[in-house]
Amino acid sequence: MAEKEYILGNKTKDLLVYTFTVTKPIGDKTMDISEVVKILRTIKELPDAEREAFILEVVDSMEKANSKQGFPKSAVYTYAKTIRETAVLILRNIHAANDCNFQTEYDRRIDLIHAALQDCNLLLKLVEISQSLGYISMKRMGHWTKLITDVKYMTLAWKKKDTERAREIAKKEREDEYRLQADIISRAVYHAVYQAIIQAKKLPQNSTKPQSTGQPQSAGPPQKK
Repeated sequence: MAEKEYILGNKTKDLLVYTFTVTKPIGDKTMDISEVVKILRTIKELPDAEREAFILEVVDSMEKANSKQGFPKSAVYTYAKTIRETAVLILRNIHAANDCNFQTEYDRRIDLIHAALQDCNLLLKLVEISQSLGYISMKRMGHWTKLITDVKYMTLAWKKKDTERAREIAKKEREDEYRLQADIISRAVYHAVYQAIIQAKKLPQNSTKPQSTGQPQSAGPPQKK
């Protein structure tokens, strides 16, 4: 892997690790009705001296749970799964593209790079939605977005460079194909002309002697004695 592609490979790995870290499931922030009823009953039964302290403890616990970032367990096999799979595809396509032999598989390499770019765009949108759903903070979204855009812009530069190289190779291949076709046509024409000359030499030559008609020729008018 070339130096730039090697850096890109490491950045895709860092993106994948961070994606899996921030999408670890946490307990749902909602409370069952039975839990709410239990807390209210406890508050009602407590003496006045202990009631305020208990309420403050419950509120503090709820605030901590509410401020905790993460994806709820209910989203692990749906939304979080999609995010993780997208990050995996970015890593897979980048490394698969680098493994292609450019001289013979340049079209496949560019297709894989293009697929990685599409997945980067998708992941950016998924991160934005995660923040709007309250799964991550603005700060975490900013860091995550930077990891994605680092990969995206390096991949864009890679695609531009390899697209230009691919055009040069494709142009050379077309020129070689045209030369081959011209050589084949030239050989065919030469062979046809050569065969025509050979056939012409085999034809009988036209005779210059007068042809006999089969009739006796006249000796001319009789001479007088």
